[in-house]
Amino acid sequence: MKKRYDEIIDQIEVTDEMRARILHNLREADLTKQAQPKVVQFSSMKKYLSVAACFVILMAGVLTLPRLLGREPQQPAEVLNPGADIVDAATLKELSGMVGFEVVEVTGLPFTPEKESYTAFGTDMAQITYEGQGQSCTFRKSVGSEDNSGDYNAYSVVEEISVGEVTATLKGTTDGFALAIWSDGAFSYSLQLSGGLTAAEWEALIAGAR
Repeated sequence: MKKRYDEIIDQIEVTDEMRARILHNLREADLTKQAQPKVVQFSSMKKYLSVAACFVILMAGVLTLPRLLGREPQQPAEVLNPGADIVDAATLKELSGMVGFEVVEVTGLPFTPEKESYTAFGTDMAQITYEGQGQSCTFRKSVGSEDNSGDYNAYSVVEEISVGEVTATLKGTTDGFALAIWSDGAFSYSLQLSGGLTAAEWEALIAGAR
């Protein structure tokens, strides 16, 4: 094989013209040229960057929106003793027997009650719910002096009024007070309405709820 290769090589003749052309091509060739790195075009990344930016803006809005609106998320009402047995009573007398202390009807409501519900939370608290004319009222009485309303919402207007020998705290907005809380030392009371009343209207209502 090598002998045949040598014979072929010996038959190749390089003329002066061929030699000049080869040298010319070598001089003209750019031997310093290197392969260029592959560049990722920005246009191909735009859609991914847009999605990421939208996600960041959305998360920031979820975290800051309640603060921008100037209020905290409202908390649901709770009972005084979450572990207490909750039992419905048929009458006010039966409710008083369940809790072990006297409970009276609320008079002077700003609407005519069409339905009344009586509930005992163990022996700690009694609750009466009034409904009628598209309005409602929840009255609670419990042993002790703690707030038994279960309402921990932040109200923009808070005011104290004196009703006989007790001081009641009213909570609401500039449109009226919707919640009243008070204690006579032995028992705590709370009265919550679906609508708002003035401080003077609350004074008369509290007087008929003890």
